[in-house]
Amino acid sequence: MQRNGFFDEEKRIKNCRYFCPDFKKKRVQELENNLALSQVIDLKNLSSDKVVFGSTVTIEDIHTGKSIQYQLVGPFESDISQNTISVTSPIGKALIGKSMGDGVTVKTPGGIREFEIVNIFFKEQQ
Repeated sequence: MQRNGFFDEEKRIKNCRYFCPDFKKKRVQELENNLALSQVIDLKNLSSDKVVFGSTVTIEDIHTGKSIQYQLVGPFESDISQNTISVTSPIGKALIGKSMGDGVTVKTPGGIREFEIVNIFFKEQQ
């Protein structure tokens, strides 16, 4: 009997995410706060000397020689299927402030990876 009560309570808490007015209200407040703190960044006036927010970066895996291109965006805009990664991701954090030719070591869930920055540009400049 006690065990069933525990599982019922756990199920109620999980369902509350989707159906409880308090949860929805809190989520709306969170989104409104994020929107209020957001800034529009004009990429036209930025230099491509160093990796910054909005940069598109081509990196090459030092061990495999494979290249990949990512655009660094905010955490709410990231979409790996579009090759956009968050500046707060492990790779994003490692790339910020680096220059072309710099080596970058990144601790990822799959282990330590090493890259070289091959190119830095802004999509409008391409």
